[in-house]
Amino acid sequence: MQELNLGVVDASDNYGFIYRNTNDDAAVYNDRGIAYSKNDEQDQAIASFNKAIQLDADPVEAYNNRGIVYAISGEIDTAIEDFSTAIKLNPYYAQTYSNRGVAYFSKGKVDRAFKDFDKAIECDPYHVMAYNNRGTAYFNIGKVDRAIEDHDKAIEFDPNYASAYNNRGVDYFSKGEVDRAIEDHNRAIELKSDYASAYNNRGSVYFSKGEVSKAIQDYNKAIMLDPVDATYYNNRGGVYIEVGEFDKAFKDSNKAIELQPNYADAYNHRGIVYFIKGELDLAITDYNKAIELNVDYADAYNHRGCAHGAKGELDKAFIDFRKAIELKSDYAVAYYNLGNAYKIKREIDLALESYDRAIELKSDYADAYSNRGKIYKDKGKIDKAIEDYNKAIKFKPRNAIAYNTRGLIYSRKGEVELAIADYNKAIELKPDYADAYYNRGGAFLRLGEREKAKSDLAIARKLGSDAITALDKILQDYDRAWKTLGNL
Repeated sequence: MQELNLGVVDASDNYGFIYRNTNDDAAVYNDRGIAYSKNDEQDQAIASFNKAIQLDADPVEAYNNRGIVYAISGEIDTAIEDFSTAIKLNPYYAQTYSNRGVAYFSKGKVDRAFKDFDKAIECDPYHVMAYNNRGTAYFNIGKVDRAIEDHDKAIEFDPNYASAYNNRGVDYFSKGEVDRAIEDHNRAIELKSDYASAYNNRGSVYFSKGEVSKAIQDYNKAIMLDPVDATYYNNRGGVYIEVGEFDKAFKDSNKAIELQPNYADAYNHRGIVYFIKGELDLAITDYNKAIELNVDYADAYNHRGCAHGAKGELDKAFIDFRKAIELKSDYAVAYYNLGNAYKIKREIDLALESYDRAIELKSDYADAYSNRGKIYKDKGKIDKAIEDYNKAIKFKPRNAIAYNTRGLIYSRKGEVELAIADYNKAIELKPDYADAYYNRGGAFLRLGEREKAKSDLAIARKLGSDAITALDKILQDYDRAWKTLGNL
């Protein structure tokens, strides 16, 4: 999460107000307003700034500072009015242009925001907060390299500017430069030990590296420092979903929604938990809410499509997957899910096209290779099937099902020893894998290793393989054949 910061004086404070360098009554009310705001007493802050404006013949600072309070209170239009008044009183005040730029950007008025950031830098070429804010604005419109340039500049002019390090860390993370991102977040935390946002952002980087415990530790720290920020709970909940701690994920999603009832992503996360628990109607209700709050939320459409598919509502699932792809044309997972839906509907060629597209977009998509390989297997295209399962195993080497299925393909090809090697690996990865024991038993039977086949059959029966009856009959026929030949 990047930050657009209001104010300029105290680089360690997200809301660095302008202090008066005089001892008159207006200055007293101005500084008192700043103190109230920093203590989150915004009504008292506004009252103090109102008094400062009444007493001051040139209340630039008071208008600027009152604008900050309105901005952080969500009254953006009123904030812009105050910033504009301050600019009329002093058209060369860089700080106020920077603040108004933040307000314009929060309203989606991007061009006006950049004009204000540019003007702030024109008025003061060393204005670190203007560079920082403009860099963040560039990041949010996808111009990451320009963002890094501006954040570099802010750090050059103030090497102790924690916010710029934090924001540049987000820039680097978006480019996949995770080690540089961690370095910047570390530096931000070193400069500002109670920097909740930096802990949150570093947690996200750690999670991307698979360092789950470090990620959760950082999210815990962020929550301890700022227990009313819904984002931190939502992010931690997302990690809990990935590691299978669904009750904790559910609790975090609920807390995020309690703190921010219009938080689309939190509803999406809670919907995922409901889906995993099999509570499909509740999942769909949450996905509906997420989409209501954000009509362009591709992930929510994709997840809702999965829930509809699980309910057997394939027509609704198709609509949702296609909508997700319409919103996000490079959405590999949505293409994969669309392929699954086509496969269920037995539209195999369309399923193949969807898996092809998913793999084209995500070349290490193990599950897409597995499902496409299964289709090739069923079509009798054995070599293509093996090629796909090779890729599936390469990118997801602990997938027991992929080994088992490749074993079946090798067995069909007559390469029984290779098949047994794959069944062995499947069983190593999943010792209670009944079907792998069943399949290995069949392979041993083909090699004439009757005792091994019987042993695997017994284990498969104990574990509950659905295919036991068929193998029992094969083994009985095999026994009869041997007895007829006089070998037993």
